[in-house]
Amino acid sequence: MMKKYLFLVAIIGMLFTACKKGEDFLDKTETTDLNEASTFADSARTMQFLNRIYSDVGFSADPRRFGGSIGIYSIGDESEMQAVGATQWNIIFQTGVVSALQIPTDAWDITYANIRRVNILLSHLQTTPLSTALKSRIEGEARFLRAWYYFILLKHYAGIPLIGDKVFASNDEVPGKRNTYEECVNYIESECKAAADLLPLAQSGLDYGRITKGACLALRSRLLLYAASPLFNGRKDAPEKLAGVLGYPTYDKQRWQKAVDAAQDVIALGQYVLNEDNFTAPGYGFQKVFNTRVNQEYILANMMSSNRSLESLWDPPSRKGSSSSFPYQELVDAFGTINGKPIVDDIKSPSNLTGYDANDPYANRDPRFKYSILYNGALRLDINKNVTPVYTYVGSGEDGYKSSTGPQTRTGYYTRKFLNDNTIASSTSSTTERCLPLIRYAEILLNKAEALNEVSND
Repeated sequence: MMKKYLFLVAIIGMLFTACKKGEDFLDKTETTDLNEASTFADSARTMQFLNRIYSDVGFSADPRRFGGSIGIYSIGDESEMQAVGATQWNIIFQTGVVSALQIPTDAWDITYANIRRVNILLSHLQTTPLSTALKSRIEGEARFLRAWYYFILLKHYAGIPLIGDKVFASNDEVPGKRNTYEECVNYIESECKAAADLLPLAQSGLDYGRITKGACLALRSRLLLYAASPLFNGRKDAPEKLAGVLGYPTYDKQRWQKAVDAAQDVIALGQYVLNEDNFTAPGYGFQKVFNTRVNQEYILANMMSSNRSLESLWDPPSRKGSSSSFPYQELVDAFGTINGKPIVDDIKSPSNLTGYDANDPYANRDPRFKYSILYNGALRLDINKNVTPVYTYVGSGEDGYKSSTGPQTRTGYYTRKFLNDNTIASSTSSTTERCLPLIRYAEILLNKAEALNEVSND
């Protein structure tokens, strides 16, 4: 009995000693050593801080922006959505029943949070242990990102408060006065130009996807096209207290010329081309660019790991997709013929065999059509890895038209744009190397064409 007692005392003693040692060890370790000083005293943590600012770069154009299967496309009039409840974003936006409490705040919260992060980074950048060359590049990337987030604010709200390099503390009074639209445009443009001077023409290897000189000039092109447009260029309907905030009070045709010149600055870099594929079917280059991580048409992309994210969102039920977006007939009809004309102006006849044929409506259409819309009889990889038709007519089976809620089409169509030919939503399928485009070279060419048309009416 005495032996058992002594043994028990010894065990308790060892446990007590171990606990004391553990306490001493824990006492010497802080729960975290991350603060501004320690973050920017370390090269890797400084880069991680910058990467955090990058992580939100695509939020405003994210197909899942409003959560679940309701994406940014839900606020448009090009497709029917699966969700039909009164509180769903697509219904709220499309019916206009939006109360003050329902207005999404992500365009305000996420942008200003990242603008603050940029200001914190820039305030510490010169004391970090990074090389001089890397500091310069990081400054350029950060200033572009700040301009990018400000432009998102400008799109949503017109004139917004500009805070410069100021970092506000939690107990600081933050000024809420909105700058004029012109002041915001001038600031964003100046930041784009300053960032462009600090950045290389291209990024490669592990740095591919980071901001380049071209991205800075491309954002400037987009900005100045917005500024020249009728909504902002000579805004006459603003109340007196918002005069100059919602746009330029007076129209100036020279703003269109600035947009022309800004687009030309991107073109003159010689870094970008349209993703054309002259060795396969027409339109294939249009489809392939969205599934090719490294290409010469993307100027800025939201970098992603290998994924099948859009297949899971848009594929029909037979391919295990949630099928949340069903294109309307009006969108289908907007695709012209292979001759480049509207379908109502290019009717098939004995002398025009490539015109639109109502009895065969999907033939001889703009080559981008079949890569954008899954129509009745369109071919798509299936779960058995065979290419088979998708049938969407009433009573055709799993993918057939149904007027009730669910993943079946309610318009007779499914979305195909961005989807990979060799990937479907099924978890047994391969993934893609897709990165979603934020600025493409095609946009820059259209920017210049639109602005030139306004300058010269040509």
